[in-house]
Amino acid sequence: MSKPRSKWSENIYRKRLKEGRGQGELSLYKPWLTIHDLASKGYAVRIYGQKTQRIHHLLSHNELYYFCLLDWSDNVCDIREQFPMRLSETVSIAVDAGIRHPWDHRSGFPYVMTTDFLITTKEGTIARTVKSVKELENKRVREKFEIERRYWADCGIEWKVVTERQIDVTKAKNIIWLRSGMPESSCIADAGQQGECRRLFMEMYRDPEVPFTLILETADRFSDIGPGIGMSVFRALVRERQIDIDLSKPICYADPRRQ
Repeated sequence: MSKPRSKWSENIYRKRLKEGRGQGELSLYKPWLTIHDLASKGYAVRIYGQKTQRIHHLLSHNELYYFCLLDWSDNVCDIREQFPMRLSETVSIAVDAGIRHPWDHRSGFPYVMTTDFLITTKEGTIARTVKSVKELENKRVREKFEIERRYWADCGIEWKVVTERQIDVTKAKNIIWLRSGMPESSCIADAGQQGECRRLFMEMYRDPEVPFTLILETADRFSDIGPGIGMSVFRALVRERQIDIDLSKPICYADPRRQ
């Protein structure tokens, strides 16, 4: 767990509870930890979730990559990051297991332990913690994992550790690219033109004899702001599954049909 910016105390704990941290679902969920609560050192990013329609707070590259895979998956219904475990229960588990519970040395108040992702799938709820393989070599990390494992076992929820070895980084990076760029709605104001642009794009894309550059140039002519709309349309069509490409392989930007 990262070191908070401000001194951790019972007052801060109760303040977060009052704010509804760790409560709600989908767009109403509030993570226990946000990037603003943590020290500036290290990686942190905010990203919009398509499934939840809210901003997610992620604390490592691996968390970002794993989140993108979850957000893309048709089997995932909700993603709650930095999910808090009940403090009284983790403290009790730590005592029973003979493990030192994380606590603030200045205030003497225990930290709330969090699980990186609580995921609602079509089959049920699962918990996942994302760590690098190197971090697993740390004895203290493994001790805290044992508290986490026992907590979710008591809840009847499957918990696993996910490392970079289980993450399809190529696919995750492709998804990040598909989410980037300017939305086509910002380039083509008229809804009728948007529809016509998409129709023409798909018609040409299905013909392997039509160069991909020509498809992009044709789509660009619909733009109100200049070149670039073609690739935005392509990204949108892939995101909406109207164009199917293998995201586990690097995208061939010259012509995605040549993967």
